Amino acid sequence: MTDVRATADGAADPQPTTVFVVALKPPADATGKRPENIVPCAYFDGDWQPVAPNKIDTDKDSNSITFQQQSHLAADVAAQLQERGEEPDLDVSLFAAVAKTLQGTAELPRTFQAIGHDGATSITIPVDQHTRRGVVLVFRRPVAGAAERLIATADPEIRNGSGT
Repeated sequence: MTDVRATADGAADPQPTTVFVVALKPPADATGKRPENIVPCAYFDGDWQPVAPNKIDTDKDSNSITFQQQSHLAADVAAQLQERGEEPDLDVSLFAAVAKTLQGTAELPRTFQAIGHDGATSITIPVDQHTRRGVVLVFRRPVAGAAERLIATADPEIRNGSGT
């Protein structure tokens, strides 16, 4: 698995588009139990404004998206989630991703390993012009030590936002 920061033709991507991902605790069922086989997520743009999972586009001059999970949430982001009735799951960490090209260039990498630095974990996924990709983010539980469980997200869609 690789974390690439280049387009399919090998040219360096000037600046990946950052999308912050916050893992959420799934809602409890009627018995009070939370499902353990999926991690719902909230997505935010580089200014921490909410983004729908099917509306994640690159910036105009970018050919990749970096999904970034912070180790700590700012108070205003935590408050925003609480207002929406969502609770962050701080016991999981971004681990890997799988991407499938749904429309456009098919010669793009499909598997990615998360990298950690500066209190964040991230994965950069290329998305060429006129391309749409489905992505499954995989989280590990617990954050530290031996991974006891790998848990996937419902897949967000990413698109190249250049429009050309």
